[in-house]
Amino acid sequence: MSRKDNIVMPSDDEDALINQGISMDADNPELTVADIQAMLPPVQVVPSPVAVKRIRSLRTEADYE
Repeated sequence: MSRKDNIVMPSDDEDALINQGISMDADNPELTVADIQAMLPPVQVVPSPVAVKRIRSLRTEADYE
């Protein structure tokens, strides 16, 4: 059974209210095609997790015998 079977899409009235709320939010505007094209690829923004990986060792009592 797919988990997507229980998704309920908004009605036209609900969708209109959602879009109205998006347009009223000045702090979080909807992205335009130009905004998306101006974004940098994630590879250029987020460092590789391999770069921060460090080898650690733990000494136990068995090491001192």
